[in-house]
Amino acid sequence: RDKMMEAKALGEEMESSKTRAQQAMTCLDNLRQKQQDAEDRGDRAAAATLAQVLAQEEVVMQQLLAEHRERYAAKHASLKELRGEIQHLDHEWRKNEQQL
Repeated sequence: RDKMMEAKALGEEMESSKTRAQQAMTCLDNLRQKQQDAEDRGDRAAAATLAQVLAQEEVVMQQLLAEHRERYAAKHASLKELRGEIQHLDHEWRKNEQQL
């Protein structure tokens, strides 16, 4: 039961992390769109400012996404290991249940 709870918590952490990464990418996309809109309006100052912000944020975002991928992969490996443990425990439980 403890392993099931641990697996559930790990899965929830992975999903939350994935959601945060998607939100960050959406923010970058929004900045890109605002920059494009400023360029389309001919507002060079706003477009230049947004380009600077976007360049800085993309560097930071790439680092964060690389870290996210590493953590996600580690959590996925842990979850896979937990799944194996749970299956083994379930098999042993069923085997013991049949013997009784």
